[in-house]
Amino acid sequence: MLLKSNMSDVFSLVKTANAERGELLPESLLNSCNKGLTDWVDDWEVKLDGWGGNEFHRHMLRFFRLHVRLFLNSLGLMAVSLS
Repeated sequence: MLLKSNMSDVFSLVKTANAERGELLPESLLNSCNKGLTDWVDDWEVKLDGWGGNEFHRHMLRFFRLHVRLFLNSLGLMAVSLS
């Protein structure tokens, strides 16, 4: 699973490589990162259940997921708008 820092590095590399060829970021990369984020959250929700996590922990996990998803998708939008 790609974490937030890894995602931004991947987007920067792909954006640079694609800009040299005059291409946009592949939608498949964005979809793959979003799926990885969903899988990561699903895994942590199972762990929280096993550890007896309370509602605060669940809400923080959901908030973090939304924050990273917003960040991730804004990278995709910026890449399209800058090209």
